[in-house]
Amino acid sequence: MLVALIQVAVAPVWDAFYKQSIHPHLAALVPKLRELWKRGISIDHVQVGRNPDGSSISIYFVPERTREEASLAADLLDVGLATANKVAYEAWQREGRTVRMVKLVFDPAHGKYRVFHVEYHDGEVVQVVG
Repeated sequence: MLVALIQVAVAPVWDAFYKQSIHPHLAALVPKLRELWKRGISIDHVQVGRNPDGSSISIYFVPERTREEASLAADLLDVGLATANKVAYEAWQREGRTVRMVKLVFDPAHGKYRVFHVEYHDGEVVQVVG
C-alpha cells in the first residue's frame, strides 16, 4: 500500500516533468524523423521507467508503420507509459517480480498502444498475443 501511495503522490510530478522536459525533446526531433520516414526508415521509441523497487525498465514503443508521427503523439505515449507502469506494478504486487522490458505496439484498431512482450529480470519472457 505504501508503494501505491508513493506512486499516487509522485505521479503528478512525473507527469509535469515528462510533459515539460522529455516530450518537448521528442517533438523537436520530429522534423529529422520525417526525413527518415520519407526514405522508408522507421524508428521505435524507447524510454526508461522504474519498477516499484527502483530498478529500471526499458519501455519500447513500436509505432504504426507509415503513420509514425501520429503514433508518437504525447497523449498516446502517456497512455502507453501508464500501461507499462500497470504491467510492472501488477507483477510486483502479484508475484514480487520486477520487469526488465515492456514492448508496446500501436494498435490502430483501438487507437492506443498495447503490450505484446514482457521480459522479467529473472529472464522469463512472455509474448502477449491479441
